[in-house]
Amino acid sequence: MKKILLSVIICNCYFLGISQFQAKMNNSMSGKERIYTVYSDLNQYRYDFEEDGMKGIVIVHPAANQTAILVPVKKFVHKTNCDGMMSRMNDPVQSYEVYKKHGEEKIIGEETINGYECIAKEMYQGDTKVFSAWYSEKLNFPVKIVAQYAENTFMELKDIKKWKSEPSFFEIPEDYTEVDEQMRPIIPEPLPPETWETT
Repeated sequence: MKKILLSVIICNCYFLGISQFQAKMNNSMSGKERIYTVYSDLNQYRYDFEEDGMKGIVIVHPAANQTAILVPVKKFVHKTNCDGMMSRMNDPVQSYEVYKKHGEEKIIGEETINGYECIAKEMYQGDTKVFSAWYSEKLNFPVKIVAQYAENTFMELKDIKKWKSEPSFFEIPEDYTEVDEQMRPIIPEPLPPETWETT
């Protein structure tokens, strides 16, 4: 059964022309710009970036509702839900997805962005437009998102090219320590004793 399901997924991806990819992404938040390298295998994706001389990695598993934020120099990892604050701060795609839960998404047409045919969308909260987005079905990923709620806040993919998925890219190394939002190590709860003594 699993082999049949996998074959159907592969055939559907081939028929739709969907391709795994890597790209450069400009991610600007109120004018503060980060340059990401994006890797996607169509079901999950990863961002690599550098800020203030420190490398960072963000691995997103939308189906599992999990984002992992890695700090390689310290071998730290912070795990959170895709709609968590730390996830949204590092991932403009999930920031957009959160608004979909509380707003109204409208399809306004089609447009070619950076060589890819995209579905043009707008996101509203009430009568206020909060996002414009251009989504590529071929990439299963937005090529561009512009936020209207803040100046110079946007993301855009460039230099998009096909990429062969490497499963290790989406795995957290075993020697990483899990930390909380303040980057403090999370100490696992001790196991309960097998027997209890009455005092």
